[in-house]
Amino acid sequence: MISEDVLSRVDKRMFAECLTRNLIDQNGIIVSRPFEAEPSSYLGASIYDRFDFGDDHRVHTLYSGIVDILAHDCSAIHIDDYSFTKAWISDLLRPGTFIFLNRGHYFRDVTITKDNIVRLAYVKKRKVKFEYIIETRDMFGTSSMTVSFKGRRSAAALLMVKSINVADNVSVDCTPIALGAGQWTSARP
Repeated sequence: MISEDVLSRVDKRMFAECLTRNLIDQNGIIVSRPFEAEPSSYLGASIYDRFDFGDDHRVHTLYSGIVDILAHDCSAIHIDDYSFTKAWISDLLRPGTFIFLNRGHYFRDVTITKDNIVRLAYVKKRKVKFEYIIETRDMFGTSSMTVSFKGRRSAAALLMVKSINVADNVSVDCTPIALGAGQWTSARP
């Protein structure tokens, strides 16, 4: 999703700094690097743990800017209390549609390994469920793993609809684009 158009609108200084420091490639993709020491648990395997202090925040700042651009461009449909009906889902959502959920989520551990936890995240109301999978290795820092996206928490999620299963119950399977626990005002108009 990080197109040339998106890259042309990110903070130029931050992009150049991340590129010069070999944190990202020309396409804005994080340059994977091995851990200095093998993490003893998933708590030491976040994106922050793959970079030196300062570089981790540079990557986070760059990607926050990219998410702001993507969120602005994708015209996400905001899911509110009235969206949880079979008719609403059938009329307005299709695979490839972007949605925004800002409400209570459930996060349930599915698979736990030494360096990663796969979690099912979902929002459910009436007979409608929006769900997606997240992995702790893709998170920035341990607070996201241990507090923000665990158990039952309020979260903001930018998602792309993958499939919609309509039967007695409605299940909307999604791909997460961005997940946040806080609110801030974007510098973009």
